[in-house]
Amino acid sequence: MVRGIFRILGYLFGLLAIYAIWLDLTATSEASLALGTFWANHHINSLLFTQNLVSRYVDPCALIVGLGCEPFLWLPVISTFLGWPAALDLLFMAAVFGGFGRVMRRRYDHRISARSLKRRGEK
Repeated sequence: MVRGIFRILGYLFGLLAIYAIWLDLTATSEASLALGTFWANHHINSLLFTQNLVSRYVDPCALIVGLGCEPFLWLPVISTFLGWPAALDLLFMAAVFGGFGRVMRRRYDHRISARSLKRRGEK
């Protein structure tokens, strides 16, 4: 089930990467579109929601006040990622999620074959 979700996410990011490449090839004003610009042009509300979600509930410095550190997850990490070209970022995410789906498939297939051998009484 989880490997299917990873594979579907990999395919979706791949399709978005193809769309971003097509936008880069047809655009005359810029050489490459940044991921943050691509996301803001298509759905700015989800970008702002994700920023608030990560800044408030995912960042460990914002969650645990006793740490006494500045929130670091959105501003230097994710904003840097959003400044890179959209096509490369989306291709990278497609490869990561597709790779997770393949690795999980191999582990799951191995477990099924070992389990089926044990049920038959073979070693």
